[in-house]
Amino acid sequence: FDITWGNDRAKILENGEKLQLSLDHTSSSRFQSKQEYMFSTIEMQIKLVLGNSAGTVTAYY
Repeated sequence: FDITWGNDRAKILENGEKLQLSLDHTSSSRFQSKQEYMFSTIEMQIKLVLGNSAGTVTAYY
């Protein structure tokens, strides 16, 4: 992975097998693959803020 936005809110873990992205009050983080793929699989676990999380936007392109 290449972290393309929010370096202080992204971590590459387990020798590049996992990626942890964080969101704070001011910004987020973004990554991209180092290679292009015709097909792939992605698994996500999303933890929302406590209480009213209305307005939180999550997207995967």
